[in-house]
Amino acid sequence: MFIVSGCLAIQSGAAVSGPTEAPNPSGRPVAGPPAQPPPPRAATWTGTLRVTDPGVNMSEQPPKVDTIGGTSTVRFDSGDGTLAVDGGGPAALWTEERDPTYEECVAQLGVQALGRREIQNIPYVRGQGLCVVTFADRAVAFVRGVSAVDGDAVQMRAVRWPH
Repeated sequence: MFIVSGCLAIQSGAAVSGPTEAPNPSGRPVAGPPAQPPPPRAATWTGTLRVTDPGVNMSEQPPKVDTIGGTSTVRFDSGDGTLAVDGGGPAALWTEERDPTYEECVAQLGVQALGRREIQNIPYVRGQGLCVVTFADRAVAFVRGVSAVDGDAVQMRAVRWPH
């Protein structure tokens, strides 16, 4: 029943329930807009590190020289020119020129992780990248050699994402 008062029409009666969209004649679900991927995870620390032996602990914010021993995320052995990852890894080489996102590092660690022996003897190559998991809090980090060997150290650009 409608009541008209001036220019305003009011319907009275039971409330109408059900869909408020126009009916879909095909009966198939109507796809909405495509889902947007989540934004890339923001880094909690970026910078350049001087890596020696005993190494750098990237579980710390900002990263610190490993004074305890055995807790470094990455260390450099000038005797044989290699990098090593403490704490059992995992670690995976990143061969692209651009730095990875958090999601790409995690994916690389999942499919290209180095073995336990390999992570103790990674030849240092300027420009080569390495995705790693930190020792203490298991956060994901990325390091890339940016200098030639300088005595007993190398310079590495680093990115650390939260756990």
